[in-house]
Amino acid sequence: MDVPTTYDDGSPLNFSDLAGYKIYYGPASGNYTSNITAENMNVTSEQVTNLTKGQAYYLAVTAYDIYGIESGYSNEVRKIAN
Repeated sequence: MDVPTTYDDGSPLNFSDLAGYKIYYGPASGNYTSNITAENMNVTSEQVTNLTKGQAYYLAVTAYDIYGIESGYSNEVRKIAN
C-alpha cells in the first residue's frame, strides 16, 4: 500500500505537519465501513482485529495533519482475514 502524498483537493501533504494515519476497511471495494487510527507517525504496521476469518476485506489508508485535515485514500489492497 502506498502512503498518501496529497490532500483530497490535490495539494501536496506537508509531511512536517502530519499527525497520524487512518486505516479504512470494509467488505467491498470502496465500501469502508470501519477505520482505526494510528496516532504515531513512526508506526510502520498496525493490527486490524475482530475480522471474520476467511472473509475478504478491502483496505486503504489516509494521512491526517495536526489540523485534522485528511488526505485522499491510498491505493486499495484486498486481504483475506486469517
